[in-house]
Amino acid sequence: MFGFDNYLVVACFVILAAVNTASVFYPRLWAKKTLLRSGWVSDRYIVSNLVCALGWGSGLMNGYGAMILGLFVCCCAVFYGVKDLLPGFHHNTVKNRGISFLRAVAFFCIVTIFYGVLHHKLPGFFNVCALSCYKVSEHSVPYTMWFNFDRTLLAMVLCMYGVLRTQHAESFHRNPATGFWILAGFAATVTGVALCALSIGYIEWDIKWPSIQVLWSLNNIFFVCFVEEVWFRGFLQGQIKQGFTRVLSPNIMGYRPHILAAAVIFGIDHAIKGGPVYGALAILVGLFYGIVYDQTGRIQYAWAAHYLFNLLHLILFTYPASTGVLSQ
Repeated sequence: MFGFDNYLVVACFVILAAVNTASVFYPRLWAKKTLLRSGWVSDRYIVSNLVCALGWGSGLMNGYGAMILGLFVCCCAVFYGVKDLLPGFHHNTVKNRGISFLRAVAFFCIVTIFYGVLHHKLPGFFNVCALSCYKVSEHSVPYTMWFNFDRTLLAMVLCMYGVLRTQHAESFHRNPATGFWILAGFAATVTGVALCALSIGYIEWDIKWPSIQVLWSLNNIFFVCFVEEVWFRGFLQGQIKQGFTRVLSPNIMGYRPHILAAAVIFGIDHAIKGGPVYGALAILVGLFYGIVYDQTGRIQYAWAAHYLFNLLHLILFTYPASTGVLSQ
């Protein structure tokens, strides 16, 4: 039962998420070099520990969860901040190799921890079930909705430490026509994916305004779209792009292989949770989200596109899928 206490915890967490999200999207909101007066690493480390303390105090995690989150914070600090902390990085070969090794270990730990939490394989976190086996409409399959605080906590930490610091805006602000092409691409993606899903019976037309709209939007914005865009586009696509740039020629990079790679990973992750059809459809929309992020350099736009796509799915079609899928 989703009682008042659970709503209070969700409300407090969403307020915290909104404040931190605004802070990392608009860095001027940060108090520069507060408390220890030692720069961005300390500021974000302090905030991350406050997030951890809030989660522990509110019952969202126990000691194991706090330990896992603390390790994740340390790995993010190493991966994004160690080059800034150690002088002579570009001039000392031995130190260069040592830093590269540390960053590789930190990267492995970040990926392992995030995927472990993303698929709820690590102990110590207690998420809230908002809806259990709920049918959005008559022809929809039963739907269970969780407020997954664990992965949202990690995404917030990842944002504070590095994802938004390494964004590279390209042509969006210099060429307003990019906005038009993004809107056109969104319309084409929605149409194409909907036609594919309708043709195989994965969804059906089902226009409605469900009673769970507000609760669903709250969950989808902060606990689904935010997490997935920060992880798959902001972190993975960004790191894949950096890696491909070092090993592939500029001609090959012109085809944006990093967008396809991130979309395939996005699709595989969804296939694990919802089956191969769900995964294939996720690859198609993942390509569009990746293009949006790559062209604008802003995770906010991919996040907004993701939510709008999911919202159209909710109000126009059977959600999350048609009952006919169960018989296939």
